[in-house]
Amino acid sequence: AHAYGAVLAVLASYALLHVAIALVMIAFVWMRARAGRPETGLRSERRIVRLWADYAALVGAAAVLALELPGWIA
Repeated sequence: AHAYGAVLAVLASYALLHVAIALVMIAFVWMRARAGRPETGLRSERRIVRLWADYAALVGAAAVLALELPGWIA
């Protein structure tokens, strides 16, 4: 029983870390675009941020599923 709570805490921390990093990356790209930086590197940066945000969403969904699934089964 104690291990289950620890695993959920690790999953939630991992998901929150990735969401926080995604928000920092989004803010960086947004500020760079707002400052009028050249578009040459911005396209690839946007793709990288999109991939990271998608991964963060996937990890968050997996964490929520791991949290809620035992309640649905019981």
